[in-house]
Amino acid sequence: MSVVLALLIAGAACGALTPIVIVGLRKAGTFDLPNDRSSHTEAVPRGGGIAIAVSVLAALLAAGSRDGTIIQLLLIALALAALGLLDDRCGMSPITRLGIQLLAGVAVGLVVGRASDYSAILLISSVIVMVYVVNAFNFMDGINGISSTHGALFALVLAVELLHLGERDGVILAIALVGAALAFLPYNFPKAWVFLGDVGSYFIGGLLAALAVYSVAVGASPLLIASVFGYYIVDTASTIVVRIRRRANIFEAHRDHVYQLLVRSGRSHTTSTFVALGFSLLGLFSALLFSRFLARSVTLALTITLVLVVVTLVRYRLTTRRVPS
Repeated sequence: MSVVLALLIAGAACGALTPIVIVGLRKAGTFDLPNDRSSHTEAVPRGGGIAIAVSVLAALLAAGSRDGTIIQLLLIALALAALGLLDDRCGMSPITRLGIQLLAGVAVGLVVGRASDYSAILLISSVIVMVYVVNAFNFMDGINGISSTHGALFALVLAVELLHLGERDGVILAIALVGAALAFLPYNFPKAWVFLGDVGSYFIGGLLAALAVYSVAVGASPLLIASVFGYYIVDTASTIVVRIRRRANIFEAHRDHVYQLLVRSGRSHTTSTFVALGFSLLGLFSALLFSRFLARSVTLALTITLVLVVVTLVRYRLTTRRVPS
């Protein structure tokens, strides 16, 4: 019952808060202004992720979660949201952002380690997962609906895994993110009345990273969890490789991700978001299928390879058709 309550409260709260946040962002003059690297053509308020973060917090408290580990993981994600909000408002250097992300990864490793077993592997893995997932969500948050749909999908998979493991409070936190992300979606998709902003992408990415580390620590398969994030892993990594080969600054805004190439080729944000979601579902269902017959390591390798091949073929087709820059 508490899980359903968390879903409903997070959804209702985000649905009610988002219009208020939009008004506040407009009054504060916090807009994402289009430029030659944008995938939109109008000035849109940026920072709607505030509503998602507040709604998840409200849902966790209302559902009666008393698990100290889960509450601390949410607080770490909220700290990352605050970092994103500062970045939305006044901008921060890449080094500062990276430093805080590293600290967040260490914090998650210490929190989860205290609840399970401290280990160097856990701490190092936590830092890597945190930095990669937060930046992946930030890089991939470039068209309408992509982050909300993927945030909801990834959180739902983690919720199911935690449910199988009997981790009630972890399920509550994950399902609250599902509810909030889905309630935010109508304000961002198919037409964007507001963008998540860094506050939203940092919060969603940070919370998913924390939940992924926690899930593995309490017994979930790390290979299955990695497979779930397959498309985000592949698109982010392959885009970085492409930009390095071009000797381009990987931290500079660009439109080289596959979902951005789709928009540049004339596809709508709606089509591009659904294609990206299809890549993620391909990874998820492939992992579930392969895991029934193969070892976990082989499952992960095959899943990532399959997604990589499909994404690479799509990228090649788009780039060889002289996609506008």
